Amino acid sequence: MEHKTRTKALSWLLSLALILSLLPGLSLTALAWTDDPYASLLNTTTVVKFNGIDWYVIKDESSAVNEGTLTLLAANYLVKEQNFNNYNNGNKYSSSNVAAYLKGLTDSGSFESVASAIEIIKVKGSDSDNEIDAKLWLLSTSEVLALPSAVRPCGYRWWLRSPSDGDSDAAYMYQNGGNTCGSLAIYNFCAVRPAMKLNLSKVTFSSVNLSGGANAAISGGTATQNYFDMGNTRGAMTTVTYTANANYKFPESNELYKTTNGITVTRTSDTVITVSGTPTATATSI
Repeated sequence: MEHKTRTKALSWLLSLALILSLLPGLSLTALAWTDDPYASLLNTTTVVKFNGIDWYVIKDESSAVNEGTLTLLAANYLVKEQNFNNYNNGNKYSSSNVAAYLKGLTDSGSFESVASAIEIIKVKGSDSDNEIDAKLWLLSTSEVLALPSAVRPCGYRWWLRSPSDGDSDAAYMYQNGGNTCGSLAIYNFCAVRPAMKLNLSKVTFSSVNLSGGANAAISGGTATQNYFDMGNTRGAMTTVTYTANANYKFPESNELYKTTNGITVTRTSDTVITVSGTPTATATSI
């Protein structure tokens, strides 16, 4: 039986105020969520990581940080070359090669270990198509056109589940900005960019938000990192390095240079600070 971990989310705000000589400046504050933590992620290009993959939040049906569901769209394609179906096999999504490919990912592929956190929904390509149960699925033409244009591109043309002209064409999104639907013969190859509905009661959400002031350059990981983990596991943040600009440096000692709830701030030199670690505790108050 799967063990479910229910925790409040973590939000880390790290203010790195660089100094000249001995001017004061560093602080670390742990915040608890007091409202919907997913509202700021909805239909934006801020990614959330799940199963090692970046996703956009395109629908928020949460009632709490660990209750309800989120619909996620892969920020990029999972595979670049996949035909919709074999030649003359028709453009029904229910019997397509691309639907079978996605089913295989959750049955025995790279999503098998996290499949219990993904809701089953019923999808079909058109009114005349058969409904199928799916955990990973392609968006329809109407669904993708309802999304903000900023979240549509993914670096390559990608299949939709809707049929197009005749019985041997399916809809896809052009590569040019990802804002235009087209029609392509089913035997051609396009990228596969799925959506899924995540059950929030089966995952733990963590968020790391960093800011470094005007006199530092960030490298390594991004300043905003959001991710979901399964069961008792929590993912480590990608290490972020702040390097002081010319003629600036960090103080030799500061109360921030420590590990707090799994997040470690380390001064490695006069001009370099690293932030790394894995959130391990729940912040209950500001």
